[in-house]
Amino acid sequence: MKILIVEDEYNAREGLAELIAKTSPEHTICGKAVNGQEGYEMAVKYQPDLAFIDIELPKMNGLEMIEKLLLAPQMKSGMPAFVILSGYAEFRYAQQAIQYGVQDYLLKPISYEKLKNVIQNLGKLNDLKRAYGTNSGTSRDMILSSILQNDSTFSQEALRILNTALHPGNRYLITVYYGKNSSTESLTKTVSQLCGYYDFSDHYVSLIEKDKLLTLFITSDKSFAEIEKILNYNFIYAIEKTGFRDCIVTLIPVQKTEDLTGITGRIKILNSWALSLGNEKVISPAQVEGIHLETAALPRQFDIEALYAIKNNASCGLKKINHEFVDSLKAKRYTPSQIIRACNGYALSILVCYKELNVCAYDRIQDFHVFDMLKNSCTTGELLDCLDSLADLYSTCEKETCRGYSTPVRKIINNITASYSSDISLEQIAEKMNITPDYLSHLFTKEVGVSFSTYIKEFRITIAKKMMLESDCRICEIGEKTGYRDPKYFSKVFKEVTGLSPREYIRMQHS
Repeated sequence: MKILIVEDEYNAREGLAELIAKTSPEHTICGKAVNGQEGYEMAVKYQPDLAFIDIELPKMNGLEMIEKLLLAPQMKSGMPAFVILSGYAEFRYAQQAIQYGVQDYLLKPISYEKLKNVIQNLGKLNDLKRAYGTNSGTSRDMILSSILQNDSTFSQEALRILNTALHPGNRYLITVYYGKNSSTESLTKTVSQLCGYYDFSDHYVSLIEKDKLLTLFITSDKSFAEIEKILNYNFIYAIEKTGFRDCIVTLIPVQKTEDLTGITGRIKILNSWALSLGNEKVISPAQVEGIHLETAALPRQFDIEALYAIKNNASCGLKKINHEFVDSLKAKRYTPSQIIRACNGYALSILVCYKELNVCAYDRIQDFHVFDMLKNSCTTGELLDCLDSLADLYSTCEKETCRGYSTPVRKIINNITASYSSDISLEQIAEKMNITPDYLSHLFTKEVGVSFSTYIKEFRITIAKKMMLESDCRICEIGEKTGYRDPKYFSKVFKEVTGLSPREYIRMQHS
């Protein structure tokens, strides 16, 4: 991209040139002018893609220079993108600058990040203009995605290009949410075949990867009902046949192309209704407006069944309950937000139970970000995947730690894991669980193979050994962090378990 700088102050001009070279070395500075007249002449001579122009200039101010360029027949390559440079005192010119089609305003002093963003965005605009001349698929993708995402830098230019190219007819926006499907090549191919087979007057296809959306804007002489029928009986079948599963297809009638601007938020809301309506058929705004909503209370009995399955180490049973729970939500017409709220409550009950039984597993599962995943789910399939993954993760952690112990023993081990650094006794745990200490002691020894006191002693020393190898803590600090306030007693217990004193153990590990 060729860049022209028009600035009368030497330090400001050279400083901007230096900053551009640092932020965007891939672009070329084709000229540096010191007044408006020279800037005009350089613009005509070099045909820049982007011009940074100060407002207050000698001979001809910045806005006068832009106005003259807009009328100049010599600008064969088209107008550059104009960026005005100004201080706060000159901000009154902003309204006039907008009338001249100025793309952006930079207030002095210019920051590194702001300049970088401006150049990147205007570079995209330049690509858009150039690509449109080729009428390629890439240009159509850029045009549609720019409008739908309302990119403030060039959505208006994209909208102008779209309006000049459209044929008369009925206009529709078709979207495909492809979710967890990774490759979009076959989906794009199926969409192209659809457009070719039905000979739509205009069709613009765009992928918006961050939202997992394929969007298709078409002009057709067919009615809404006819397009809906094509999608339901041909298109959805075709994309499923190519291997795409759990997709959502929406159909939005477009009265004015301006209605497409920034519509991705509306598309996301429409997609979420697949939780209520299912995704076997196309979803349209009219369907959502006419839906009869369920007023009955959300199901809660599944929480109790899930907790019972967890306490009995039945991960398969938990998955079965997950499916029954989601099926019960599908059977009635709840709103998407009600469904997400019900799933959040169900998942929270499961996590509370996990924390009670295995704190290590609970801590590891926090990295899974279950509530974020549920919030962003658009289909019941995604909800199920999330809940089933929660069951799988816990099942793996349980096998690593508790090996199928009974619920009371798992709770004891969890208490030790969570509170080994403080005073902890079997009596305290028994009181919390409302079980006699003698019974709990007998049960623990029978299942684990060692007594409670031996287990906690060996557990603490295992943690202490790890700390000796991985931290710079002193021996007395390690003893305190593992539940031994008296350093002498810590050394005695350590030698009893390992056969070595703490110092001997450290020397042996480093020898």
